Amino acid sequence: MKSLIFQTPVKFKSLASSDVQLWLAMTRVMSDNVSFIDRTGSINAPIRTSTHPSNALPSIDSGFNMSFDECVIDRVKQIYQKHLELQVPIRIQWSGGIDSTSALMGFIEYLGMETTRNCVEIIMNHSSIMENPMVWEQVIRKENFKIINSSHFDALLDGNSIIVNGECGDQVQGSEMLRYLYINFGDAGFDMPWTEDLLLGFVKSRSSSSLLLAPGINDADAKKITDILAKQARNAPVEIDTMYRLLAWYNLSCKWNSTYYRVITRVNHTITPELLSNYYFPFFASDNFQRWSMTDNGEKHKGNWTTYKWKAKDYVCKILGNQEYQAKHRYGSLVHILAHTERCIAIDDEFNFYNSIVPEEWYNPNNSFL
Repeated sequence: MKSLIFQTPVKFKSLASSDVQLWLAMTRVMSDNVSFIDRTGSINAPIRTSTHPSNALPSIDSGFNMSFDECVIDRVKQIYQKHLELQVPIRIQWSGGIDSTSALMGFIEYLGMETTRNCVEIIMNHSSIMENPMVWEQVIRKENFKIINSSHFDALLDGNSIIVNGECGDQVQGSEMLRYLYINFGDAGFDMPWTEDLLLGFVKSRSSSSLLLAPGINDADAKKITDILAKQARNAPVEIDTMYRLLAWYNLSCKWNSTYYRVITRVNHTITPELLSNYYFPFFASDNFQRWSMTDNGEKHKGNWTTYKWKAKDYVCKILGNQEYQAKHRYGSLVHILAHTERCIAIDDEFNFYNSIVPEEWYNPNNSFL
């Protein structure tokens, strides 16, 4: 029986059953209309979902001690080896953001500028420049990289180039979801021990409004969602003792599929697992980056919101040779690319893409939300 590795929750809103409506409320907790799929298998949705083996959560390695910078170079080596094997250019979808800029800097450090310029092309648009004028002026424009307009990115994953982007960077480093801690508790929120009461407050706050799904949640349903999430966290293969680690864990374990596939849903031709494994490389979607994320390495933050993604910023500063990039703020140019392209609404585990769906056909009666 087929299952969905990516789905658009709002398309299941017509299912009136209480378990589906509770599940829809949970998707709002993670992010508005996010494709919520628990990679640990602890949470069973009322919609048949699964994780493709290629995106399974990697096993924990007790001896893992790679730094962020080492994970960057390890990923560059993997992608560059694929380039040598296939003899096609590497095309980086450079949004101008911290994650895609880290990827570009990784190639420059490992290969040197000349080799990088000869094998790497930059997919971008004007929003990329607005988000990161410094890297545009000091690297991409100065070094005369080949530029491809990102307005046409939906036609690029065709086997004629290796596509690299900064996707899954939020999943391994944290995400905007963590801003909740700063807004509600200040810097103290980052080291605050997690409790079910604090988690309940998070659930109520995050599910209280939505652009796509009906806002609001009653106390009983908020408690049910909290119980489901708390059980998932207690069964996690990693130590979770603070609210920061709790929310970061949900981001890694439950939002991964949504982020990994969201660009692919906008590609305008047939996608196969073979095409993805050879030609599509979200830069942070490596086993080692995920292990880095699951390891208590003290590299996620320095106790406050302004140090969000500080390791990636440090890495970029190291390659650029100055510290100006530490002042970089999130602009969010990727949304301008995705917002102007059509996407499919679901992908199943056989990589069939759906532009429409019959919700009842995907209902899973054996779920955690009853």
